[in-house]
Amino acid sequence: MRLRTANENILSSYGLLAIPVIALTTFVVGYTVSRAHLSQTQAPGAVAQDYNLVIPHEATLWSDFGN
Repeated sequence: MRLRTANENILSSYGLLAIPVIALTTFVVGYTVSRAHLSQTQAPGAVAQDYNLVIPHEATLWSDFGN
């Protein structure tokens, strides 16, 4: 059985630090790309309208059918 040297301990701790750094970098890049894509999907000259979307109850949709 061989004991770990100081260099091996440092390398293993760098590996443990690299995992969260890579995960955070992936998240930040993915979030930035998503936000940039979503901001480009809206037409620049489009008028923003405030819609009041109310979905009626199913009984209301069928109420005129029997009349």
